[in-house]
Amino acid sequence: MSMRRSLGLAAVGFLASVGYASAEGMIAGTIKGSDGAALRAVFVRAEKVDTKRTTSVLSNNQGRYRIPDLPPGKYQVWATAIGWRGTPARLADVSVAEGQTVTADFAMRSVPVLWHELTKAQAMTLLPEAPGRERFLTNCMNCHGMDKIVGRRDLEGWLYAIDTMRRVGVTTINPTVANEVAGYLAAVLAPDSATPQSPASLPAWKQLQMQWSDEALNIVYVDFPVKAGPAARPGVGEMDKNGMVWMETDNGIVRLNPETGETKAFYVPESMGDQGGIHEVTRDRSDDAIWWLTATGKNSLVRFDSRTEKFEVFPDPTKAPRVLQLDPNTPDKFPRVASGEGALGRKHTALVDFDGNVWMTGRPLTKFNPKTKEWTPFLEVPDVYGIDVDQAGNVWFAEFNGAETGSVGRVDPKTGKVTKFRPPSREGRPRRLHIDSKGDVWFGQYFNGSIGKFDPKAQKFTEYKLPGPYPTVYGFGIDHNDNAWGVSHFNEATFRVDPTGKVVAYPSPYITRGSRDLKVDAKNRMWGGIQPEYKIGYFYLAQP
Repeated sequence: MSMRRSLGLAAVGFLASVGYASAEGMIAGTIKGSDGAALRAVFVRAEKVDTKRTTSVLSNNQGRYRIPDLPPGKYQVWATAIGWRGTPARLADVSVAEGQTVTADFAMRSVPVLWHELTKAQAMTLLPEAPGRERFLTNCMNCHGMDKIVGRRDLEGWLYAIDTMRRVGVTTINPTVANEVAGYLAAVLAPDSATPQSPASLPAWKQLQMQWSDEALNIVYVDFPVKAGPAARPGVGEMDKNGMVWMETDNGIVRLNPETGETKAFYVPESMGDQGGIHEVTRDRSDDAIWWLTATGKNSLVRFDSRTEKFEVFPDPTKAPRVLQLDPNTPDKFPRVASGEGALGRKHTALVDFDGNVWMTGRPLTKFNPKTKEWTPFLEVPDVYGIDVDQAGNVWFAEFNGAETGSVGRVDPKTGKVTKFRPPSREGRPRRLHIDSKGDVWFGQYFNGSIGKFDPKAQKFTEYKLPGPYPTVYGFGIDHNDNAWGVSHFNEATFRVDPTGKVVAYPSPYITRGSRDLKVDAKNRMWGGIQPEYKIGYFYLAQP
């Protein structure tokens, strides 16, 4: 038995039909252009009205799409692609019932590409030269992309837009930097500037387009807003055994219930001191209720017990040496040594080894014993970024920022011996690092756009080049099937290298994400943050 009903949205050719499917609901349909031809690689998104959970899928070669596993309820649905628009922009109050499928067909029309739709890679290539350009690319684009640079304004207008970040509590901007950036934007993106209205009219535009294979259209993204204030811009999300997802925020930790969309923040008490920016959270290996937080600026480790909702703060007394740094935000100018040196002491990413010790990257590599409260620094690893532990208990690390380092390394936890292995491409610079089920060490190479693998038994490096402009791997993780996943910091791609070495680039519904370590859950879904959007979410591959 089936039922069909018109929703009166003929402009987009929307028609709802309901048929029995699985326990959860589904929205499916076809995407066509104004000429009636099928459109591929168009994102279709369904946002649940009450929880704001958003599921995003892509249309295939026939223009067909399916949004699976939707909890029953009301949804807003819309289709997006750079250079295309649906009319109207969204379909409201689309009801999805349990075990049923709703059909929604969209007609799209071609529109000019706008500057705020560019990826960082495209912007770095296409934005005109003018004083302040480098400041804009290195300072501003480190945290967000062009999606925040909307419209055209004069100098006063851009200064007001920059000051909005201070007014809403996101961050503060040095007045000198604000003036320099506003001056640049007013020169190139003012109402009367000579910059073309659409970047697609520039000769280099076509060369900057990613090419998506048919296989790449099978990816599904699901994300949730993090409603915990302007400082809650998560880069990492990890699920506990009860299905709750935990992530970092300034001076605390946030919990998301994916079923209800509810978020709750917990903050370090004032009596313990403001711990400032928390870089990542990681779950304790033996106690699922314990979470460890790395306080970057305060150079401390924070313990949170989710049962009692109590915090403990452990400052690191190590006097770390200063280390000459590389500028991590200019992949077009490697190797550029940053002015000055790194700050004394810094906590970055943590993991818990099989003995319950907490290891932290930053400056330098450190180990903390929660039982004895003893800190052990490894000064021969003065500046370190990614970290993981292999099946034998060896701790592996990746050196990224230090101008004079750049190795993948191993620490024997019993002897404390450090051994370093230098990748063949010095310009690669390993950033985040994870271990697969065979004990091979995988890492993202930020500056040369590749994913690397190191076989410790054979002591052999293998490098897998990634497609597209500036495929700078920032987010990184390994799933249960030994697929290595990387999220680019400068283009819109999600990359996968399977165990055979096959590379696939997948589109993303967001042009900028800022995902850090990608954490796999029991269902083999990869969780990561979407920092500029104040969201956390996961992705997985659907059956074709």
